[in-house]
Amino acid sequence: MQISILTAISALLLSCPQGAMATSTMADSAATQEVSVNELATQVARFTGTTNPLDPTQEKILDDYVRAMTTDLGSDDPQLVMKAREELIEALSGFGTTEVFRQAFGKTFLRNAGPILEEGSTFSRMNAYRVMGVICTTESNEALADQLKSSGSLTVADRVFAANMLTMALKKTPPTQYRSNMRGYLSIVTSILNSARKEQNWVALQRQFECLANIASDARIGTENQENELRSRAIQAQAMVLEGALNQIESGDGVELAKAVPSMILMLRSEYIKLDRLRKQKFSTTVAPKLVMVLETGEKAWDKLQAEEQNRTIYGNAVFQAAVLTRLVRGSGSTPTSNPDEAWRAGQKDAYGNEVSAWSAAKNP
Repeated sequence: MQISILTAISALLLSCPQGAMATSTMADSAATQEVSVNELATQVARFTGTTNPLDPTQEKILDDYVRAMTTDLGSDDPQLVMKAREELIEALSGFGTTEVFRQAFGKTFLRNAGPILEEGSTFSRMNAYRVMGVICTTESNEALADQLKSSGSLTVADRVFAANMLTMALKKTPPTQYRSNMRGYLSIVTSILNSARKEQNWVALQRQFECLANIASDARIGTENQENELRSRAIQAQAMVLEGALNQIESGDGVELAKAVPSMILMLRSEYIKLDRLRKQKFSTTVAPKLVMVLETGEKAWDKLQAEEQNRTIYGNAVFQAAVLTRLVRGSGSTPTSNPDEAWRAGQKDAYGNEVSAWSAAKNP
């Protein structure tokens, strides 16, 4: 039986003391590296509850640990990626973790994870988004908002998952961050708006709209001028996103976006119910004209939306929800008593057109 030269050499090396020593050294090195990372994790855990800024030694320990974990996060081995993700999340999830530590962790993670976010594999980016969804700092939330752009190597999956993680993070972000960095959160609203108005995928659009809805309806944000401005800006952004989607549907370039419209209206309805009287008045002024646009777009894009049963049914739901919410925000006495969705579902184009004319007359009372 013939034995390959490489096999023979390997056997020879392993049979001699030097070979055994080399193998032992490699195993010891791997074990030492594992112990080193575990020791770093232990050391990091000792100052997660700090209320003082990290000293240089703590900063070095944190940077070494996060750098090691983000190296694994960018690995081609899925098991290694997921293990790194869980360990990073665990470092943030202990009892008593302070805002001071979270801020330091977030800055260190974003600095080390930059290459992953820019040019890493889709799987590594997804896992990085998961960590960012737990960091919950202004900077990490801004970084998630940047991943919503439909450009470069970012995929639909990126935009959907980044939006999901941003919504989750915003719900857990302490309100004190809004107050201390209002400019950052106004910038996040603008980033989401700019991304959503260019979005061509209806699922990603729906998720981005949900990010705005979360800010607009966050009861933790008070009535102070700046905080009130943030919520108002989010509602204005939602109105602009809805209008942009309707324009794309009307042009024929974005008929698929019709699938997102009913859920967008339902989100607006949930927001409206939670608002105080003053905000309800502003909401009505901002949103009601866009709701009537839903009806008008149905008439203008009738043939495209009625062509397929699924789109016809979905947009019929949008027409129904738009009429219901318009009555709610305007008052039943300021809107027609008819139900335009009935003519839509019956496929009666002329009757629907007449209904839309009556509703359009009440568009800007």
